[in-house]
Amino acid sequence: MVSSDMQTIVLSLFNSLMNVKEDFIYWTINNEKIKDDNHIYVERAFAYELYFQWKMNTTIGDTPIYKMEDKYIINAEIKKEFMEKVSEKSNYGYPDMVLHGGNDTNHNYIVCEIKRKETVENNKDSLTKDINKLGFFLRDDLHTIYKGVDWNEYKYGFFIMTGKDWGGGEADLKPSDFSNNLKLDKLDVKEDYYSRIICVLYNGKSLRYNLLKNVIEEKNKK
Repeated sequence: MVSSDMQTIVLSLFNSLMNVKEDFIYWTINNEKIKDDNHIYVERAFAYELYFQWKMNTTIGDTPIYKMEDKYIINAEIKKEFMEKVSEKSNYGYPDMVLHGGNDTNHNYIVCEIKRKETVENNKDSLTKDINKLGFFLRDDLHTIYKGVDWNEYKYGFFIMTGKDWGGGEADLKPSDFSNNLKLDKLDVKEDYYSRIICVLYNGKSLRYNLLKNVIEEKNKK
């Protein structure tokens, strides 16, 4: 059962996502290279805006997160030096964004990976690789003492895919973008964690989500 505190923390991420406007998903640059209504997507711009909205404009209870840094800290591409100390080496690098308790790593809450739909389609392994990365950070068997701190696993992993409107065309973002691009033969996540990884679709206006567990079940039905 999810605690009420954890529900509030997860809701803070959803609220922050909904505050990231469409401009940060379809950001046009180098206009002389743009034809018709095509847009060059800048993935990092979306991540920066999400970081800002989550930290500055989102509350837990009635308090903005940026005023609670004694309890909650958001980091982008956090450097996880403890990886050198864990019992199993990681090839996953740094997560895109995390919400944690700072030096109190007994309290690691949310770890995020962010991809646009076009990236997932053009790099056929990227979705599965990022899901595996989330699964790594959820692992509860990598406890270690690093610089005097006891590091523990994150509670939830979020894979956030951004793209265009729902349904109706090849370019549109749709729930099957998860199941179609997930490679089960390369999935390296403990089954116990399937319900702790949330797959999110966001188009700048509406948000949809599903548990990895349900995405896998949908894929297996095909």
